[in-house]
Amino acid sequence: MELEAPPIPLLGEVREARAAWDRDTWDPRLPAAYRKVLRTFAQLQSSGAETGQIWHELADDALRFLGGQGDQWSIGLSAYNHWRLGPFLGISNEGSGATVIAAAALRSPKAIALGKRRNAVGVGVAVDAERLSSAGEVPAGPNDMSEVWRGCAGRLLTTTNVGSRVNVRLYKSAPVIDIESGNVEVAKAAIDVAIRPFREAPGGPRPLQVSVRFAAGASGQPTILRCLNQHIRESQGKWHKLYPLALHLDLPGPVEAVELIEQGIATAISARISFISIAGETSIAASESISLPGLLGLVAPAALEGLIASAKAAGVRLVPANRIDPDAVMHDIWSALNSARSFGLNMGKYGLFPLTLEQSNRVVRRIQHWFKDWTAAPVFYVDQGILTSERLYAGETVVPGIKLWLKMVATHGVHLVLIDTVDKARGWKLLKENGDPKGLLTLEQVAEIEAFGAKLGVNILWAGGLSVKQSRLLAAFGVFGIYVTSSISTPVAVSGLYIDDPGLAAARTPTFEGVLALKLQIDAGFLSARLSALKDLASRSLAAAIDDAVDDDERLAAVLVRAWRQWWKMMPPHPVRKGK
Repeated sequence: MELEAPPIPLLGEVREARAAWDRDTWDPRLPAAYRKVLRTFAQLQSSGAETGQIWHELADDALRFLGGQGDQWSIGLSAYNHWRLGPFLGISNEGSGATVIAAAALRSPKAIALGKRRNAVGVGVAVDAERLSSAGEVPAGPNDMSEVWRGCAGRLLTTTNVGSRVNVRLYKSAPVIDIESGNVEVAKAAIDVAIRPFREAPGGPRPLQVSVRFAAGASGQPTILRCLNQHIRESQGKWHKLYPLALHLDLPGPVEAVELIEQGIATAISARISFISIAGETSIAASESISLPGLLGLVAPAALEGLIASAKAAGVRLVPANRIDPDAVMHDIWSALNSARSFGLNMGKYGLFPLTLEQSNRVVRRIQHWFKDWTAAPVFYVDQGILTSERLYAGETVVPGIKLWLKMVATHGVHLVLIDTVDKARGWKLLKENGDPKGLLTLEQVAEIEAFGAKLGVNILWAGGLSVKQSRLLAAFGVFGIYVTSSISTPVAVSGLYIDDPGLAAARTPTFEGVLALKLQIDAGFLSARLSALKDLASRSLAAAIDDAVDDDERLAAVLVRAWRQWWKMMPPHPVRKGK
């Protein structure tokens, strides 16, 4: 049934409340009326009713006025029971395809099998509110969020990624003391001036790293550094450990970087100092990526790994001269996640690139504290790996890096994460098949990571150029959830939000047939694996029927309705996971 307009009493209530608001902005009736609009809209769609244009315009007005859905609560996605309901499915879209995605999801065998028990959580499909630009997935705006909300309210779940890259802010640079012509006394005085405000700070002494820079080829560097270190010990007394000395290196370019850092490590060893502060021109790779973690912006990955190892063996730490402010980063992330939560989304994903593991640790700890009652999911990008203070985990070593990262997030009570690729414009894909040079992980590695996450109590969402076939394979593993977009979308003319994107030849939008076919294959992979593991003949027969009908969507859909009901009848208890 098409509802062309909201009920007349509701429209009258909104008009009266608007008039009262225009007279007195402290009048509470308009916020209450708009909340009623959104609740009624969601209830109608949940019941299967269709809403018309006037309803949509009224809902948009309410969302704009309230800054979201008004009722500040939503079910966090981490509460989704994938053991009972199968893998969650997310599809990225800026809102124009939300009604198509919802229509296909509600025609899926699981939605049919649920019958009167059907709700958004049970259906287990979400529109992932994102714009698909030529640069990849970028955050959605207020108009996008409204369109997604209208298409999904009462029908589907909603998620978003508030950004793959953090907005990096830098602390004030540490003082750098230049040594001119070996004039140690001038350097001592400069060090005293730099330390004094921190030594005499209100509330007690505060730490400060002081860096020393020598002219190229200057002689006697270790001797001068030892002399300056001795001066700090004598002048600062029991507080001297608060003021470590660092050797400062300015790298002229990537070619000379390795040799200069190697020389710096030798100097640090001789001078018995523990830090080398490094600055310089960013590499071409860093410029193309906007920025890279830590020293990767200055030194090539292969070279940096060897330098970090050499420095560690010598008891020396290599640190960037530019120091990221993690507090500014986490506040930016909070603001974006809170906007997503205000629109009633069930999860907000947040990328941490280009932070190091240690910086990410600090950010994740605070974000999870702020969103205890909602699902904020950190993201690991396989094509970027992770840099720690001791080594780089990327390429062949990325799996140990993922495990290290999972252990870190688990310590902060994170129960849901996304593992994805960030540089999709360069063709990187999550899964490696048939020697694909752009594939990053084998299915065996995915299974290894899944098992590791299960021990920690961390569920994993998977994404990154997944095909329908690959999605079925992951579903058979029993993964928590999958994000798929490109393989179920068709090219369309560039228009609307994308018209000014200079790198976009065509936009993409999901199709009803593509979404439904994907959902069939995901459900088939999950139920075939689960039912075949049961001992009763009926379950095993249905598993065989699923496999037999896998290439015939009509037959498969009919079998899956029966298979879902059989699984809910016979499923064993979910294996206990740590942390749950």
